[in-house]
Amino acid sequence: EKDIILKVSTGAGKTTIANMLTQYATSLNIQCEIVHFVHNNLLYRALLYLGYYNFDLPRKLIYKRSREHSARERVRKTSFIKAFLRFFDSYVQYIFYRVINRDKLIIFDRYFYDYLVSFEYLNIRWRSFFNKFVPNVDNKFLFVSTPSVSYRRKPERVKAFFERFRNRHIFIITKK
Repeated sequence: EKDIILKVSTGAGKTTIANMLTQYATSLNIQCEIVHFVHNNLLYRALLYLGYYNFDLPRKLIYKRSREHSARERVRKTSFIKAFLRFFDSYVQYIFYRVINRDKLIIFDRYFYDYLVSFEYLNIRWRSFFNKFVPNVDNKFLFVSTPSVSYRRKPERVKAFFERFRNRHIFIITKK
């Protein structure tokens, strides 16, 4: 496999490292593509197009709404169907990028592992079903930060998520 996965810990600096790695690969005449796994999917793009996300709002308000949404989603018990659609959407994205960029180095900023941890946080029933469908990639880099650093870098998330699932992220990713 030529792909690289940068994984674990929201706020650990994966995007920054992915950009640096891309610059370095380009300087070596290696064609590469960064795939921001969560933000390139069809559902996210459709919601952007429909105006669901409004980035013209003040940052504090965007963060507040994001935290409220995360807390509501956990309390309301996200359905297996909704989780399946998110996972399937990303699988389509994965296949698309593998086919379109088959001669390039693909750097995945985030990956299916993030869903596995989020699905556990959201207490989605039958979440172990998804483990079987995560494509393996040989080149993986594990980035870890403390929950307080992650929350400082990504205040739009719920702090409890970072505190509760740092070790779970590490366990899931090192197991794969």
